[in-house]
Parts: sequence; C-alpha cells; structure tokens
Amino acid sequence: MQIFPLKKLELYLEQIETPKEILKVPLEQYIIPAKLAATILHIAAYTYGDIVGRTICDFGCGTGRLTIGSAIIGANYVIGIDIDFNLLRVARDYVNYFNLAKKIDLICGNIEYFCVHCDTVIQNPPFGTKRAHMDIIFLKQALKSAKVIYSLHKHSLKIQKFIRKKINEFGGIIDKIIPLVFEIPYQFPYHNKQKYYVKIDLYR
Repeated sequence: MQIFPLKKLELYLEQIETPKEILKVPLEQYIIPAKLAATILHIAAYTYGDIVGRTICDFGCGTGRLTIGSAIIGANYVIGIDIDFNLLRVARDYVNYFNLAKKIDLICGNIEYFCVHCDTVIQNPPFGTKRAHMDIIFLKQALKSAKVIYSLHKHSLKIQKFIRKKINEFGGIIDKIIPLVFEIPYQFPYHNKQKYYVKIDLYR
C-alpha cells in the first residue's frame, strides 16, 4: 500500500478554513485541527487498514476535514453528515476545490435519527458540555452504522470508565485508546486565551 505523506495531508487539510462567525456555541462546533485530523486518519488508514478502499462516514463532519482527508488518502466513498447547513456549505466548496465530488456526499441531518451503513465511522462528536451525553448519542449511532469506529472524547479516567460501560452496553469492544491533544483557537466571545489545549482520547 502506498502511504500518503502525513505532512502533505496536513497541508491539504490546513487549506480548509472555517469562518469563526458561523460557529455555534450550543452545538460545540470546535473544528478539528488539521494536524490532529491528519494524525487520526493516518492511524486509521495505515496502522489498522480502515480507510483505503473503504466506505467511510464522518458523523458531525462540520466543514469536512475528516471527510475530505479520508477521500484524499484513498477511501472509495465518504459520507459527511452534519446538522448545520452553513458548515456543510463550506465543506461542499472544499469538496469541489479538491475535485472530490464523485467520492463524497454531504448530508444535512440530525444524527439521532439517521441510519446509514458503512465500513468505518470516524467522528469528532460534541463533548457533551452543552447538551449532556451528546457524545454518547453519537457513539450509539456509530455502533449501529459500522463495525469499526474511531471516536474522539475528552480525557479523564472517569470519562473512560463511563464510555467503556456505554460501549459495552451497545455491544461494542474497545481495542485501543490513543491519547491526543486537541488545540482550540480563540473563536467564541467567552474565550480569554489565544489557544486552549484539551487532552482527548481516540477510541477505536
């Protein structure tokens, strides 16, 4: 398998910019950093073989970094789903910019009521700070949709214990937890720093 260079993928994903004025606090719309997105996709693609030649779903895709990145490195077909049409309009522009319209479909819908089947779900769900356990709703839907799931969640031993319990209830098995850092730039009025660094875990 030919490996798409990590740095090259990161540079591509950095081109996908999101206007801060369209981001909504209640939906916890923190755009995944290009470096983090590229790292996750590389792990999924080249450590576990879960992207290249596969059908991928990106739940809560936002402006499409994980969606577009999956297509760039060799997914056969990618579906990006988000509840916010304004973010999907931005994602659509970049899908066209990268000439990926034949490989990507974008759908506006509420993930709670969405049913789709694919090989792999890769998701950066809301952490559940504005609506309790929204991340668990995403997990439940992902486990209904695919045999392999990559999902980002805030790091703590308490959260890990809770997520393990829920995934077990939903019939899933965790085979890897990878610690990462989510860089959040200044984007909402209540922010008082230029950057925040949040410890997260990537669950497979």
